[in-house]
Amino acid sequence: MAAEAYAMSNASSGGQWLRSMFEEFLLGQPKRAEEDHLLRVRLVGDAKAVYDHLTSSKAAASQDKRVSVELNLLRQELQ
Repeated sequence: MAAEAYAMSNASSGGQWLRSMFEEFLLGQPKRAEEDHLLRVRLVGDAKAVYDHLTSSKAAASQDKRVSVELNLLRQELQ
């Protein structure tokens, strides 16, 4: 589960960076985080354990604390 969580976190960060660069190219400046964006970043994964953790309101904590932190950060980004 750790590899999938890190990969999804990296993909999320890369997608947000790419969105900011694209909006800066089109609009002359990137939008702020709280504004509506032209593009949405969508994450697609096939790891059921990561999906269950992100969609459950009360998911079991991971054995690895670093993975738990990554999953909680992803959950916050997706809300």
